[in-house]
Amino acid sequence: MTEADDQKTTVPIIEEVATVSKRIVESGHVRVRTVVEEGTHDVAAQLAREDIQIERRVVEREVSAAPAPYYEGELLIIPIIEERAIVETRLFVVEEVVVRRVARIEDVQVPTTLRKMRAVVERDGDQV
Repeated sequence: MTEADDQKTTVPIIEEVATVSKRIVESGHVRVRTVVEEGTHDVAAQLAREDIQIERRVVEREVSAAPAPYYEGELLIIPIIEERAIVETRLFVVEEVVVRRVARIEDVQVPTTLRKMRAVVERDGDQV
């Protein structure tokens, strides 16, 4: 070896490495509460209802026995009878009662109270 080889110096290369760690720290308090708000609102609804219409018809027809009520389609026919004195007694249908159903739909406004809940969040005495 030569004298120049003996004088070589090794220089170490150093590198620092940083590590990050975390920890939980309390930074404040939060309080959550609910508030119920009420308000009156009109709610639309449809109500179905049936009415009846009465019609009286003069018949004046002689019958031998009292006829039973009967239907003509959706109409209910109720015979009204009376006895009349003739030389003999005879039954006459003198009138019929016609009952007709009439269906209709009404629009109504119904006052209703509705409730809505909202959250109020407060941090250290302040509302958020």
